[in-house]
Amino acid sequence: MRTLLLSLLLLVYGTALAQSTVTVSGTVTDYQTGSPLPGATILVEGTTTGTAADLDGSFTLRLTGAGEVALLVRSVGYVQRRISVQAPARDLSIRLQRSIIDFDEVIVTTSPTGSGATYQPDRAFSGEELTRRRDVTIAQMLDGEPGVSMRSFGPAPARPVIRGFDGERILVLENGERMGDIAESSSDHLTALDPHALQRLEVVRGPASLLYGTSALGGVINMITNDIPTEWSDGAEGTVSSSLTSVNEMVSGYGRVQYGLGNHALTARASYRAGGDLRTPKGRLTGTSLENFEGSAGYGFTSDNSVGGVSISGLQSVYGIPEGDAGPGEGIDIRLDRVAVQGNLELQRDGFFDAIQLKFHTSVFNQDEVEFARVNNQRDETIGLSYAQQAYSISGYFQHKPAGMFDRGVIGFNVNGRVLDIGGQDAFTPGEQFINPALFAFQEVPVSQRVRMQLGLRLDYRTLQARTNSANPDIDEARDDLNLAGSFGLNYRPADQLEMGWQVARAHRYPTAEELFSNGAHLGAGAFEIGNAELQPEIGYGADAFMRYRTRFAEVEVAAFVNFINGFIAFQPTGQIDGPSGFPVFVYESTDARLMGGEAQAAFRLNPDWSLTTGVDYVHGTRMGGSTEPLPFMPPFRFRAGLDYTHDRLWGGIVARYTARQGRVAPAEAATDGYMLVNLNAGYRFGSSVLSRVVVRAENIFNVTYRDHLSRVEDREAFMPARNISLVYSLDF
Repeated sequence: MRTLLLSLLLLVYGTALAQSTVTVSGTVTDYQTGSPLPGATILVEGTTTGTAADLDGSFTLRLTGAGEVALLVRSVGYVQRRISVQAPARDLSIRLQRSIIDFDEVIVTTSPTGSGATYQPDRAFSGEELTRRRDVTIAQMLDGEPGVSMRSFGPAPARPVIRGFDGERILVLENGERMGDIAESSSDHLTALDPHALQRLEVVRGPASLLYGTSALGGVINMITNDIPTEWSDGAEGTVSSSLTSVNEMVSGYGRVQYGLGNHALTARASYRAGGDLRTPKGRLTGTSLENFEGSAGYGFTSDNSVGGVSISGLQSVYGIPEGDAGPGEGIDIRLDRVAVQGNLELQRDGFFDAIQLKFHTSVFNQDEVEFARVNNQRDETIGLSYAQQAYSISGYFQHKPAGMFDRGVIGFNVNGRVLDIGGQDAFTPGEQFINPALFAFQEVPVSQRVRMQLGLRLDYRTLQARTNSANPDIDEARDDLNLAGSFGLNYRPADQLEMGWQVARAHRYPTAEELFSNGAHLGAGAFEIGNAELQPEIGYGADAFMRYRTRFAEVEVAAFVNFINGFIAFQPTGQIDGPSGFPVFVYESTDARLMGGEAQAAFRLNPDWSLTTGVDYVHGTRMGGSTEPLPFMPPFRFRAGLDYTHDRLWGGIVARYTARQGRVAPAEAATDGYMLVNLNAGYRFGSSVLSRVVVRAENIFNVTYRDHLSRVEDREAFMPARNISLVYSLDF
């Protein structure tokens, strides 16, 4: 493994001998006002080569050779535009028309060829829209999006839920690779990346095992950073921001600087965040404080036929876990640190396979769950549970030219694995060691000018070995699993304003060591967990369909899905209480399951400045095969409506979100009442050579007392956050 990573690093640096490139330059502006559009993206169609407009709307795009190229130009809130230019070119003037909902974004997570054709619902956030959404976690940023909700266990370990799938069934990526944290394994674990670092956030709703393998049953969230520079101008540029939050007196600061010199660039970033316990309408929720520090440094290069780079990042975090039965002065802290190295190399070459991308991500991760108690003003600490993990992921994508009836396609590989040791006096499960190699192929076929077809296959193998610890000194369990994933999709555009897509897919998820071998109290999660060594991989058969319609004054998206899961592993409450720990007993048990539902969203432009938005989503999860009981932790029905205002540099809006009562619950699962929350937001952008933004958000403005059905807080009487006011200031230079 070390030899392979060293070889990749040497390959990246060895290719960095810069050569001359041709450029395309110009400006991107608003069609009506002529105002520059800073942050607008300019992407070469069918590739991942691109850049972003500077503060004055200007851009310079470096290309590997002269000739005609097709550019996709977009900005948040504007209709994407496709233009053809002859490179080299300069002084292009590109004007964009305003839009309401952005459906034209090329989602690299689902489109490895860059074609932009969509076969299942997806969404991307970047630029100013991403700045407006930034929050403590990606779960809070995305909560309320169609089909996306949040599993809550305090602010730090909150995690997204897509269409009722969470945990190991949702794959969270960093720059397209597995992160190497343990966020998916339990509700008390956080995603080890601060949202300040995000340059772009992509969300895919529906199975995606074809490209990403196990754990992509329900969807994928890809967090894309600029830790490896991909676009730059000569000289220094960067961002500085800070924020204040009232609900837990949280303060945060972030800074990033990038320096470009010809075909080379260096970048570095750092962020800090600290907050106290959350306030609820009934008082403080103890055990919800947090403190994070994160930083990274990276290098990028470009040459006539290659682009790439490497980066290193580090995170330290301490946060609390709310305990329902903790006495005065008692509690649990989670302390973790992660160091990650990642690299990327993209090559353009002659021949049938004319575009190659190689990526790697490797990390060292450590986490302790610390029990503490104050006795006579002294703090006594005990490490109840500890995790030590080394993880890696390596991928290769070989993109080929069109041939016969086939358009561009990709053949690729991925190898990922980890070594995880679990210790501490409360170790309730053994560790694990696995390696998971896979081969896959993705192909698109243009059936006609209006119809495209997608098909692909993935062969996936995993070998897992349980690792001993103090609680499992004699365990000698091992298992091998082989799975086939695949998908078939159609994209149909009967008119320029209308797009429809369908996909059927076979996906899978391997059971974890925790699900297989647990037998004890999991302190951080507040549960006594009992595993089942007979569990088999989950096999999912899913179907997705969507329709998007857009005119000058309205944009609509409707999506529906159904997923049949053979061997669905349910984390099922038994209704019993473990005597020594006092925790409720949960068992991992296998059942067949069906999840189905849908989402709809619409936006209507009332005039050039005002627009009305609305959305609804619903999930219905049921056991199959002799039982029709509901699956646990299913999101309730939700409806939202909002009014948005945007005029030149000023924006604002109000959103009302209604969540229905969830009375359709699994045995021994508590029902929750419905509620409505109203949120406000406003912002102003000013400056020219230096661009500043001020964003103000007010959440739960009527201070509603409510419980979230997906909350994993052990004390079900604990309420969700009270009224919150946040202020964010950012400066781009």
